[in-house]
Amino acid sequence: MSQHVFAAEDGQIVLAGYDRQCGEYYFTIFANNNVEEPTAESGEGLREISQLRKELDALVSGVPGTMYESIRQDAIDNVGNRMVRWKLDGSIEIDSAAQGRMAA
Repeated sequence: MSQHVFAAEDGQIVLAGYDRQCGEYYFTIFANNNVEEPTAESGEGLREISQLRKELDALVSGVPGTMYESIRQDAIDNVGNRMVRWKLDGSIEIDSAAQGRMAA
């Protein structure tokens, strides 16, 4: 499972990615750094990146397009065990794959 983390300007934190075992995209949203209780979660059946993008964009503003592209590439490459932290400008702050911890 890949995990992409983005902290929006309004304080919401997005955790999204690709679950290779289920073959689906997913997301969880937390508010104001409260990671104990999600404010929203994806349901089952997000099999297209466009579905993920549509649902997330309706809930959180400013999610970088580069994050969606990276998650889509995770699905294409069947990536697991990857963690990426995104900056507001759409660049990557941390990528575990760049540190050699990506498992195919």
